[in-house]
Amino acid sequence: MCERRMLEVAFVIRPMMELCANQAVMNTDPKLAERFSLEEHASNVELIAMLEKHGTDESEEAIRKAAEVEGMGRQLREFGYDDVAKAFPPFGMTARKRFELADMNQYYETFYSVASDFTHMNGRAIHRYLDGDLSDERVTSESAMATDVVLRSLLMANSKLGAGLDDQINDLVSAYAATRDGKTG
Repeated sequence: MCERRMLEVAFVIRPMMELCANQAVMNTDPKLAERFSLEEHASNVELIAMLEKHGTDESEEAIRKAAEVEGMGRQLREFGYDDVAKAFPPFGMTARKRFELADMNQYYETFYSVASDFTHMNGRAIHRYLDGDLSDERVTSESAMATDVVLRSLLMANSKLGAGLDDQINDLVSAYAATRDGKTG
């Protein structure tokens, strides 16, 4: 699907490819599976701390997540793992290195890289739209998808953090909707 520039799948393909690379790395040494579990736990502990810090820990989902994290921590301690490993990057390796070890370098350099542009919405991704033919249906759909993700992220962050930017974000959403529906240029 990515080869056919159906980049809507990039958000799913990128983590699945990284999961495959991580699994391949774990298969090189059983101790790496243990390390990955500790890193995942450390990452979850950091997430819960951020939820508490920013006052978004009141939702049922956050309460459930905190209980899961505590349960995993308890299980790790029962197996003798008291030390929580640093969470990022997994295995202390860059994504590129993990893909190389998994013999998936060609995927890292193609699909994973393209999907990273959308995930991080970096300058390389934006450049394609600014210098591209905006009448091209593919560019339009990719741009719409990226804009939609950014707006949804802003709405969620504003809501969770109570930033008080409702009017400004609603103006952006209205402008995007009008453009998407062909009401403006």
